[in-house]
Amino acid sequence: MFAKTLVIFIIQLLNQINHSDMASQNENKSNDQSIKVMVDMPDQILQGQPCEIKVDIKNISGSAVLVNKRLSVGYQNSLSRELYVTIFKKGTSIKMGLQKVLYERNFSTPSDFVWLLPQQQTSTHFNLFDWYEVPSAGTYTLHVCYQADEELAYKPDGLCKGVFCSEEKTVTFLSE
Repeated sequence: MFAKTLVIFIIQLLNQINHSDMASQNENKSNDQSIKVMVDMPDQILQGQPCEIKVDIKNISGSAVLVNKRLSVGYQNSLSRELYVTIFKKGTSIKMGLQKVLYERNFSTPSDFVWLLPQQQTSTHFNLFDWYEVPSAGTYTLHVCYQADEELAYKPDGLCKGVFCSEEKTVTFLSE
């Protein structure tokens, strides 16, 4: 128990030290208003039960946009992903979502990219708890972010570039 508490404390401390994340997340957000990230999920989840999140990437512009339809989940600082989640204890800037999976996957291929016409969308869903550990019950805020142009990713001409995050969602994780 002590070791787990110590690890959580160290991760939270490191996240606070490096946590210009909220500021940098806003700085890294794209000024491009061509797509919108929409999230549908429950407001309350019993820890130990699945936390299914549906993500829609919608073209809200007046012209076609090129996006990566693969929508693979990963972490903000990891490679070969299009989606990541930021989780904070409600009312704080303490990043709480702990990485749960060490993964390796191939980068996107040209066939993963599609043009979305105005008002078209592409979607996916995933279980938050398959990817992130929330250390305790409580109320949290989260954003799901889409980025198809991370550092080593294949970037076809015309790709919608930048980080696009959903509106803040509030969720309460209940003890089992």
